[in-house]
Amino acid sequence: TTEQEIQLISVYFNMLHKQENNEKFVKSHIVAGLAEKQNRSRGSIEAKFMNISAIADKHGFKIVKGYKALANYGKSLEVNFSQFVQMHLNHKIDYKLIKSA
Repeated sequence: TTEQEIQLISVYFNMLHKQENNEKFVKSHIVAGLAEKQNRSRGSIEAKFMNISAIADKHGFKIVKGYKALANYGKSLEVNFSQFVQMHLNHKIDYKLIKSA
């Protein structure tokens, strides 16, 4: 659902922020919690994070280490990603999250 995708995108950016600020986090714990909350398998959550990596890379963002870009994502995920960025990140961009040229 859109709500689940937005939640995953939000968590992804939270992990990216922590990664770029050298804060510790445990991806397996995050994935397990999301899998339970969304009633999905851990593998499907990880695959969705890899889809988000592909979209993030396409839009000029760095990616969360360990989530190699998986480009076979649905259009709704990219739309939700763009909307999330517009609503939550445009006014307070953390330039550590943007790829350097």
